[in-house]
Amino acid sequence: MWGHGGAMGGRAIPASCSPNKSIESLLESLNQSRDRCITIDSLNIFFSIESKNVEVQSSSQLTQKKCVPCEGGVEPCTLPFVAEQLALLDGWELTEDKLKITKKWTMKNFVEALAFFNQAGEVAEADAHHPDLHLESYRNVRIEIWTHAIGGLSENDFILAAKIDGIN
Repeated sequence: MWGHGGAMGGRAIPASCSPNKSIESLLESLNQSRDRCITIDSLNIFFSIESKNVEVQSSSQLTQKKCVPCEGGVEPCTLPFVAEQLALLDGWELTEDKLKITKKWTMKNFVEALAFFNQAGEVAEADAHHPDLHLESYRNVRIEIWTHAIGGLSENDFILAAKIDGIN
């Protein structure tokens, strides 16, 4: 029998969401609040669904934003969203594991590569969002970005990618 979480912070599930109704009816009811608790045959089930909508944005829109701290508890961006957003960021690609974005640069020499590497680090530190920076074969820079706390991609990753692209 469907019920509610009572004092534990859940909300009552409408009577229309009985075992005789479809699971879609239950999910529709649950989608109306962020934090949820349901009771099925005296078993409390707690879960949370992040309802924040992230929109695809141009590089210039992204550079106007600031990364916000992420302590987890949100879902990574969906792959369709990631594909759309990457189409607007020059040269950034999704890694094979589909959890990170990456880009490579080849500089004239070591000094130029190191300067870019350091500038990317400064940009990342200013937004408190820290990518993996790689300097390889004396002049090749590779950067991988993802949100460590969620083990995938968030809006912060695209903000940082756009800002790194703005380095001269």
